[in-house]
Amino acid sequence: MDFRPGLYPQMKALEDRLMEQARQCVRDYGYKESLCFPLIENFWFNVNGKHHTNMVHTHDNTFIAGVFYLKAYPGQGKITLFKEYSQDYVIASQAPIEQYKHISASAISFDPVTSRLILFPGALPHGVGANTTDEDRISVSFNIKMIRNDDERIRIQVIE
Repeated sequence: MDFRPGLYPQMKALEDRLMEQARQCVRDYGYKESLCFPLIENFWFNVNGKHHTNMVHTHDNTFIAGVFYLKAYPGQGKITLFKEYSQDYVIASQAPIEQYKHISASAISFDPVTSRLILFPGALPHGVGANTTDEDRISVSFNIKMIRNDDERIRIQVIE
């Protein structure tokens, strides 16, 4: 079930942290901050028990997607981010790769760790491996949209 931001006081600290990081993403991408701003669209809780996985998927029409681990430990299923085939092809076709690094690998994985926040482009394919422990992995996932305030149609919708 999806939740909307701003409705639950218990989530305020997390929402503030997400927005701080989302604004940093806007700066990192080089967008003109006076013309756009990030907005948390929705979030949801994930409780993944033993053997649970999350299939590879993307988040349509999302600037930044992410996960915050509330209770998680290594062995409970790594999140893996995958490059698109065309990106991987361009990198691999330039020259022989002596040692794959995060920037040159076709995929990168992160262990689940309590209080870890992972942000990534929503269009990036990603999935989560199986939880091999008897304890639940608990996380909050979310979508952050980019709102353009130079588009009158969008500005009116946000204000209303």
